[in-house]
Amino acid sequence: MTFLLAETTQLRLEISPTLQHQAWQQSMPYSTPSRRWSAYLNQLCLETVVPWLQEDYDCTVQSSTLLPNIGERVEGAVITLADQTRLILIPSETIDTEEFRVPQEWVDVPSLIGDYYLAVQVNPDEQSVKVWGYTTHAHLKTEGDYNWRDRTYSLDGSELIGDLNVLWVARQLCPTEQTRSAVAPLSTLTPTQAENLVQRLNHPDVLMPRLAVPFELWGALIEYNQRQVTHNLGRWLDNLFDSGWQSIEALFPTSQSLANSFRRTANAPEREVQRIKQITLGNEDASNNVVLFVGLSTESDGRVGVRVQLHPQPNRSCLPVETCLTLRSESGEVLRSVIARTQDNYIQIPRFKCISGFRFSVEITKEDTTITEYFQV
Repeated sequence: MTFLLAETTQLRLEISPTLQHQAWQQSMPYSTPSRRWSAYLNQLCLETVVPWLQEDYDCTVQSSTLLPNIGERVEGAVITLADQTRLILIPSETIDTEEFRVPQEWVDVPSLIGDYYLAVQVNPDEQSVKVWGYTTHAHLKTEGDYNWRDRTYSLDGSELIGDLNVLWVARQLCPTEQTRSAVAPLSTLTPTQAENLVQRLNHPDVLMPRLAVPFELWGALIEYNQRQVTHNLGRWLDNLFDSGWQSIEALFPTSQSLANSFRRTANAPEREVQRIKQITLGNEDASNNVVLFVGLSTESDGRVGVRVQLHPQPNRSCLPVETCLTLRSESGEVLRSVIARTQDNYIQIPRFKCISGFRFSVEITKEDTTITEYFQV
């Protein structure tokens, strides 16, 4: 990556054509143009700032996680440093630096708040990213103007510190600096409440989910999603697997042809980490039980390829008719969905590629029974 000189102490980074292409491809799973563009800006922001942090400041980025599709369009990405300091990146296309505007989710949802908020100007046409200032959560929460119409906090641009060197010096000289302000706790949703709310927000008539219900409900749904048991697929690549996930041979030890069926798709890579899990759909009829398959491979560009399939249980040749396999974003938006027809011996989600930190869920539904598995790459 090339680091460009800025006119002031503000940081300007170059976006390579390769990164631009990869970021655009990464945004393809999103369902609408506005969501794809939001994901695109988020990824350009994240993938330029992280290498700069690692090269110029000799710090370890423990995790860098996009928050995909929290509502119609919520910009932002989070970077967690080795000492657990959280940097919230807020990208924007606007060339106006007179105001810094931050979605309320990053300020008032306890599990999302950070220590420092960086204002990032993303210009895809000029292939550049400029970090033009930062502030703390405490300053944003106590001094920012809250706009209830679009649920954002804003600060005058002059209130931001333009030189990022100040941030690093402050962390060294004042490691106990109070960077966060207290926020009110949100209510705890039950699984039934969360599922009902997701269904309500996924209705086609709901154009902006994050504004469709009171923030207390919306924030509680985000907190609920954050608490779900999540399978860390990064560990799978190191051959460290979660309980309940087996090798194909362990479940199908006597049927080589059946085991091979998990590998027969045309786009399956030669080297792939594969695991399967038995899924029980209801208690009365064992014929409704199925096997969930997840395959992972490392791409040449550093991303991770993911395959998701649904197969019948051992000793059965076909899936239960109308069993549904759904890929959802972290917020519950449907990215892909497929339904088993008569005589289907497996169904699958089209193979997709994603960066480290990407969160998604896989949902298996048969009649009134739904099982959801949560993943982070």
